[in-house]
Amino acid sequence: MKKFVLFFAAIFFSSCQYGEKQVIKKDTFCDSVMNYFSKFKITDSLHAKQLCDTFRLYKVEPIDVLHYCKCETDTTKKWLSIAAAGFNMKNNDNLEENTEYYGAILYDVKKFAQLINALKKPEHRVFMDVGSGNGEKLFAALCLGFESALGVEYSKPIFDMSQDILHNFVSQNKVDIELADAQKINSTFYQKADFIYMYIPIKEERKMSKLYNRILTNMKDGAILLEVCMAYYDDLSLESGWKIPTPDFTFFALKKQNGKLLGLTNLYEMNWQELVPMQF
Repeated sequence: MKKFVLFFAAIFFSSCQYGEKQVIKKDTFCDSVMNYFSKFKITDSLHAKQLCDTFRLYKVEPIDVLHYCKCETDTTKKWLSIAAAGFNMKNNDNLEENTEYYGAILYDVKKFAQLINALKKPEHRVFMDVGSGNGEKLFAALCLGFESALGVEYSKPIFDMSQDILHNFVSQNKVDIELADAQKINSTFYQKADFIYMYIPIKEERKMSKLYNRILTNMKDGAILLEVCMAYYDDLSLESGWKIPTPDFTFFALKKQNGKLLGLTNLYEMNWQELVPMQF
């Protein structure tokens, strides 16, 4: 499969300088990819684990799934393919537990895709995962439309694992992962992303609040910061000086817009509210 896709990728990219021919080649590339993936019969009723077994049988690699997601318009088929590819990725379940940072956290690809699809804007090109683990969400973000993905991971064994899993993407400059402590990395790092994702990577809520406030302070205007498990909103309110609303569904999205901070707690209403200062 890899050779098949790379062959058509070469045809597509070699035509970029010829204007209208680029569209023709892109259509040809997608037609070929979709035709190949049609044999897997990806439907709503198909379980991702079943699809994973099929991918393994046909030696479908993550880079192939990325090409497929670039051409596929059905969101269900996308997240099923991403999840199937994820089952074949090594994880950090068996590594020694850290007393300060969370290790492997259960990852729901469907919910992740729903959040990204609801919040991502066309101008959001660079995704960041704070506590990127084995890199599965960096891979998923590329499949969901981001041009590149950044990660920061404190654990050397997990960092090495992610480099191995995503070596094709790293070599193509689509993924860049820093081996560093998110609390100590240069603050300019957080200015590089348009969309920053976290799943409460630090166990102690006071330290987690300090990290969140550090990112909030340094992220660029127009960026979104998504915390999937906002369990520390009281501590964060005290740390940041902003009144953080209680989330309706555990997640909390924040965005900077023209110098203002806007918060979102309900994905169904999509009603961004301007944050107000705490009254001490």
